[in-house]
Amino acid sequence: MKPINFILSALCFAITINFTNAAFKADKSSLDQYRAQWSKREFQAKDNASRVILAESLLNAARSGTENKRMTLLLCDRAYLWGARQRSGYGTASQALKLMQKTDPAQRLDCLSRLRVLYEKAYGLNKTANIGLGKGLAKVQIQIAQEYLDRMHTVSNDDENKFITDSITNLRSASRYFALATATLREIDGRVRQLLSNVHIQRNSATVAQLTSFKAELAKIASHSSGHLKKLKPQSQEWMDLKSAKAAFDKTQESDSAGLLAERYLIIGQPHLATNYAQHVTDSRKPLLLAVVKPLAALDPVTANSVGALYADLADRGASADMLIRAKMYFDRAGQNPATRIALGKVNAQLKELGISQKRATRLGRDIIAELGTVEIASAPPEKTDRKTPPPPATPIATAGGERICKKCFSEFTAKSATEKHCAICRGRLENTTSTPPAGETSTPLPTTTEPPPVKKITYVPPAVRACRKCFADFNPRGSNARVCSNCARSDASIFDFE
Repeated sequence: MKPINFILSALCFAITINFTNAAFKADKSSLDQYRAQWSKREFQAKDNASRVILAESLLNAARSGTENKRMTLLLCDRAYLWGARQRSGYGTASQALKLMQKTDPAQRLDCLSRLRVLYEKAYGLNKTANIGLGKGLAKVQIQIAQEYLDRMHTVSNDDENKFITDSITNLRSASRYFALATATLREIDGRVRQLLSNVHIQRNSATVAQLTSFKAELAKIASHSSGHLKKLKPQSQEWMDLKSAKAAFDKTQESDSAGLLAERYLIIGQPHLATNYAQHVTDSRKPLLLAVVKPLAALDPVTANSVGALYADLADRGASADMLIRAKMYFDRAGQNPATRIALGKVNAQLKELGISQKRATRLGRDIIAELGTVEIASAPPEKTDRKTPPPPATPIATAGGERICKKCFSEFTAKSATEKHCAICRGRLENTTSTPPAGETSTPLPTTTEPPPVKKITYVPPAVRACRKCFADFNPRGSNARVCSNCARSDASIFDFE
């Protein structure tokens, strides 16, 4: 290569490399390898046809299965750059983004953002003729919004102030893209109605049927987008109230501000963080804040009823569906006493007003039960001792009263009959009453190895109900990271398959 051509080639590469993905940074060795193999061909790509061929060659090289992951990402990045420069290369550019986000899932949000640019440009060329591309643009906008919602479940809560700020940012971004999708779908629907009113199109029954079906599909997507947008508006206000409550507690450190902050965490569905402030609360809410993270089966009916009343009271302030479902779950656990039945009937009526059936409320309640089941009690390892703790001696067989060992606490007690198997204290606990040992009865527990108190290890799992990224129907991923329902998973179609 002549010196002047080499300089121009290097300059061309240096200019175009600045347009690479901001979230993706190639290492020096990959850049040097790429420059040695592709800089000459990039310099020779001077028209649309040669740029599309170059993009296809880069994509094929990325698909060849190179072991260097960073090199694969760089090839995909460059294939997108060269393909996105002309309309005929949009298909290749979108396939490069598809491979890129598959190679590194962390790049998915940025790949969707770049795919949105392709759909916007293609749809803007002729909006009436390209209504199908407009629908694809709306789908991409919805998927970007859902990515921001997913990020809310992955934000670390080690620093609570940063956790709140990042969550509010993600929530606002999700709201913005759902609003954009809703506006795009509204515009497309108007163009479809305009086409259906055309006299020449009305004469073609096949075209009318196709447009009618397309309009129904738009309505389904619009319902999904506007439904999310409607739910996100009050959620945004809840997070802003949480931010204010956190600032007030940091300033005063008082019981009232701690209780308000804990309630705000309960409202946004973060009971494990609400429990952290129970020690600062001095009123009757303290035991309830400690109980909200316990497994449901571990709560007695009285406590479950009190926690249900707490969630029902929070729901009355804003009619939150999540609060009502949690209240129903705890009331169901409390049993069927008259007071609980009245409170449960009120909660069921409020759920019906929000359009949530009993079947769906029960299903969502199961997800919450699974979430509470992740509260584990992890005991520290016992201290090592030179001698082993002797096993409790077997209970002697007796036909009458006398000295024997309690079956529950292994302490010695004086039995009055052959049927007594527990000491007076354990009998009182089993009967759910407080009892004291009779006069003259001693309770001396056997020596046991002293262990440190158990350490609570809390893991938060978000509700398992998601919306399918393709058909927008609710589905349960059953603990996996699936983004589409099982029916759509069988299909090879993808939003990255440019229409």
